[in-house]
Amino acid sequence: MRTRGLVLFLSFVGALLVVLALSPPAGADISWPCEATIAGVSVKGMDTGPTATPVKLKEHSTVAVAMSAASEISHLAIQLHYGPFSWTVHDEPSEGTSWSKTLDVDDYSKWGVGLYRATGQSTGSGLACTGEALVEIEGSPLSTPAGIAGVAGAVVGAAGLVGSAAVAGAEGRRRRSEAERRAAARRAEGAEPVGGPPERFRFAPRVSILGLVGGLLVGAGGGLTLQQFAVLYPTTGVMIAELAVGVGTGLVLPSLVRLRGVRAANKVLGL
Repeated sequence: MRTRGLVLFLSFVGALLVVLALSPPAGADISWPCEATIAGVSVKGMDTGPTATPVKLKEHSTVAVAMSAASEISHLAIQLHYGPFSWTVHDEPSEGTSWSKTLDVDDYSKWGVGLYRATGQSTGSGLACTGEALVEIEGSPLSTPAGIAGVAGAVVGAAGLVGSAAVAGAEGRRRRSEAERRAAARRAEGAEPVGGPPERFRFAPRVSILGLVGGLLVGAGGGLTLQQFAVLYPTTGVMIAELAVGVGTGLVLPSLVRLRGVRAANKVLGL
């Protein structure tokens, strides 16, 4: 029954990833009656899904951002997003029916490069326009704090997973030694051992704090690394899936190693 539970858990995680992978990308576009461009590229018809094609921005460069509307724009704001987190990179009053700004990319990529969702909002009398697009800040992830943190977190987390599996493996070897000792004792009793058949070693899932923390770090660090290397933009759904897979691995891996040890011990007993 407990083995079946592990299988069901793995199936659930797999189904979650399939649904996530097959989900259509989120539409970006821009609300009427406005037009907007980033680095000369219109955001109309673009998308901001995890694997969408981004507008590429060079690190240590500038980028032109513009928006126009049918009526006067009195205020504009630009934000960058990482999953559910966001921060404002430009916010000021405006005038006229259009605005354009040249922004220094380095001012907004102090902590990392990679994929971000950029949104812009313009408001005025009877006017409210929003637009968004996926942008990629090109640069070396391993030269930024976020890139280093992502790789370090994934490596430390992987070491935690390996450690949790090693502890479960040592437990299995001790169980096998106990099984061999019991089997030798029964053989010494002769052809008709006293006390009936040997007692089976029972399996229970192994909840390892080391494994859970390691899995959490792998999920968070791995997701950050994928974002920094511009492989996958972490929408909220993607971040939840990454953390779920990491924590699930931290739970399942030591349990599977324990299960293998239990089966090996029972095999020694002839069960």
